[in-house]
Amino acid sequence: MPTYYARLGRDAEHRADAILSKFGTRIFHANTSRETNEAASEIIGREHQEEIVLTTSDANERRGGGHRHDEAGSYDGGSGRSQSESRARQYRYEYAIPPDAFAWRLRTGGPKNKFKVDAIVIRNGATWKATGKHWIQAEFSQQ
Repeated sequence: MPTYYARLGRDAEHRADAILSKFGTRIFHANTSRETNEAASEIIGREHQEEIVLTTSDANERRGGGHRHDEAGSYDGGSGRSQSESRARQYRYEYAIPPDAFAWRLRTGGPKNKFKVDAIVIRNGATWKATGKHWIQAEFSQQ
C-alpha cells in the first residue's frame, strides 16, 4: 500500500484504494508493511474463534494436631492433596488472518524454502471449493 501511495502522489491513499478496489482477485505475499497487512486482514475479515481455557489447581495440605499421648507419639494430624480442573469455552471475534501473520507465516522462496513462496489469495464474490471461504493460502513455485 505505501508503494502505491508514494507513486500516485497527492491524495494517493484514496486514489490507490479506489484503483485496488476494482481488482476481483488480490494476492498478498509475505511483507512487513503494517498498512498493507492491516488492509489484507480487513479484506479477509474477522471470524468467531473458539478457545478452550483449561484451569487446573493442585494443593498439598498438611494438618497439624494429633494428641501428645497417642500411641504413635506423633503430633502430625495428617496430610492430603487436592486437585481440581475446569474447562471453559470462550469465543472471540478476531481476524481470520492477523496482520502480523503476513510478516512471519508465509514462506519467501529461495533454497531455504525449496523455492516455494506462499501467498494469501482473495477472491471477490466467490469462495474457494477447498475452504468454502473467499480466501485461501496458496503456494507458488519459483522454478
